[in-house]
Parts: sequence; C-alpha cells; structure tokens
Amino acid sequence: MFPDSVIAQGLEMKRTKCTEIAKNLGTCMTNDLFEKLKSNLFSIIIDESTDVTASKFLTIIVKYFDFKNCTIKTRMLDLIDIYEGNAENVGSSGEVLFKKLIEILEAHQIPLSNFIGFAADGASNVMGAFDSLSSRLKETLPGITIFKCICHSINLCSSEAAKTLPRQCEDFIRNV
Repeated sequence: MFPDSVIAQGLEMKRTKCTEIAKNLGTCMTNDLFEKLKSNLFSIIIDESTDVTASKFLTIIVKYFDFKNCTIKTRMLDLIDIYEGNAENVGSSGEVLFKKLIEILEAHQIPLSNFIGFAADGASNVMGAFDSLSSRLKETLPGITIFKCICHSINLCSSEAAKTLPRQCEDFIRNV
C-alpha cells in the first residue's frame, strides 16, 4: 500500500484497531468541517432514505467554498436516524426536520447567518408552502435561497417517461 515508506509497510492492523483509527479519522475530519463552516458561507442539501433494516435516515450534505484550496467542496455533514430520540423530536415532519437541522448547527456553534442555501426533493414535509422544513427556514433565515433538487425532478420525469416504453426496452438495458 505504501511502497515509499518502510515504516508504513510494516504496519499491520486487525478489525478492532482499524475500526478505532477510522472512527478517530472521521471525528477529526468532521471537526475540521465544523470549523470551516463557522467561517464560510454554505448550502445544505438533504434527502431522506430508508436502509435495509427499515430505519429512516436524513442525510445532510453541505457545500461550501474552500478558500485555502480555491475549490467548492461537498461533504457529508451528518446522517441522522429520524426515528431515534425523545418523542417530541422524532419523525419526518417539517417541524422535526427543522429542529434536527438547527440542533446540529447550533451544537457546533455554526452561525446560522452562514447558512445561505438549501435544496431537497419536492416532498411536502420538506418543500411544502406551509408547515414544512423550507417554510420554517424562510421564516428563520429570510435571505436563504431554496431550490428543489434538479436531480430528483429529472428522476421523476424520466421515470414517468419510461413508463410509456415497452417493458422489453427496460429489461434489455438492465441486461446490458
């Protein structure tokens, strides 16, 4: 793995040590991201997904400009089990998602004034005109820019368009 380092070539790890190193590196990278968000403007993209155990998660992705490297960075900020926690802060309602998102930012002293953009799918709990995550963001952060995620919109359009094709076309493409 490291042909130019005699020390690294002698490195051996089993599952326990490797797991601990991965956790510690993850913590360091996350803390570094929190520090960058304290001094940079950023946007958040969210999506809910269900894993194979039927647990629902909220993935929070952040985009910001890294002045040190002069590049736009996209990083995962957090992955939250939305049905874990106390009874009033559980679920996928606009109110609960808003609370969870703000909690994360406030817990790490990230100024809400740096949060300038938001994107998500078009679900009513997230993008609805009333009582949604985005309506609460607009109320709390009047200057925020909110977009429906174009990837979700394109996926919905292409899924509907594909329904007009004969089933053999889809089977053929999957087989290829």
